[in-house]
Amino acid sequence: IAVIHMPHDRILYQGDYHQDIAHNGGDPARALIHKQTFRWHAERGVSKMVQKLNAISPTGMTGSILDNGLVLWTHECGFSTHHHNSIGLVSFGSLGGHFKTGNYVDYRNFNVETIRNTSNRHPGVPIQRFWANIIQGFGFSKSEYERSSNGGYSDSNLNTWPKSYPQRLMTSLSDRLPIIT
Repeated sequence: IAVIHMPHDRILYQGDYHQDIAHNGGDPARALIHKQTFRWHAERGVSKMVQKLNAISPTGMTGSILDNGLVLWTHECGFSTHHHNSIGLVSFGSLGGHFKTGNYVDYRNFNVETIRNTSNRHPGVPIQRFWANIIQGFGFSKSEYERSSNGGYSDSNLNTWPKSYPQRLMTSLSDRLPIIT
């Protein structure tokens, strides 16, 4: 497992990117800088790494390193800074066939419109279920990673939005995700 932090220092912005841009992205000029930064990360960081992993097929292994691994590209926050509700995730690789690739899936529930007293936020499948599916893809059993009565991996701040997540969803946090597993 490797985590790669893609810094913002490659862009031509003088100042505190995190505070000035990420926290205040509603301003059109700042939103443009943020969009350009994501594009730079996609083209020069993630895309090149994925291409290299897909080009290497080690001896004794069926498929490439990418076929047998998983690259996940995400951001630190969804619609609210430092919160992962409605966060976008892009994955590459199938983790040895555990994940079905080539799909665009939106797990948000558009029948529910609020999270933490904000409008136009649509909670869906909690990210803890995705984390649990990754861990299962590595061969771990639920008993090896579950830490809360709800299951999944990490219960984080789900309990602060109990009305957004029905009990049936809260108790399915270790179940396999539809469409992609």
